[in-house]
Amino acid sequence: MSLAAWRNGWQWCRPVIIVDGSFMKATFRGTLLTACALDGNRQIFPIGFGVCDRENNDTWKWFFTQLKQAIGDRKDLCVVSDRNEGIINAVKQVFPYADHGYCVQHILGNITTKFCGKKKRVIDLVNAAARASTSKLCEYLLGLLDAEDPRIRTYLEKIGKKNGRGLHLSAESTQS
Repeated sequence: MSLAAWRNGWQWCRPVIIVDGSFMKATFRGTLLTACALDGNRQIFPIGFGVCDRENNDTWKWFFTQLKQAIGDRKDLCVVSDRNEGIINAVKQVFPYADHGYCVQHILGNITTKFCGKKKRVIDLVNAAARASTSKLCEYLLGLLDAEDPRIRTYLEKIGKKNGRGLHLSAESTQS
């Protein structure tokens, strides 16, 4: 599940874990579960992986339990994922104090499908708001987004409330 070099290197990464599942459709079928972080050079740093039959509550709980055993628990941990219910439930159970955010790329995909197509200004504003270094800047950018389509902010707030968090990572967590 996790190699020694990955476990040792994790201590030098930002405390943000990006997880995802990917279908395997070739000779070996199933789902590949992965966990990565960013190292000090902002390069993708693998932390762990697992293979299972499918993504569900049980497989994600197993994966996060194994991951926690391999890398331990860190203060200010943030897990980033798509909105898979199995991931959401497993993070709450295995890393109850971790912040859990949704991948901006997945959110943008939902926004372009539901609201605006591939409208560049909307995509740029959502990206900028997600990466804003302060709450004030995030709010300003969301105001500009309101002028484009006020339904998008409502959608973003709904996602945040469902997940028990707001739209904005604090400046401290984005700079860790």
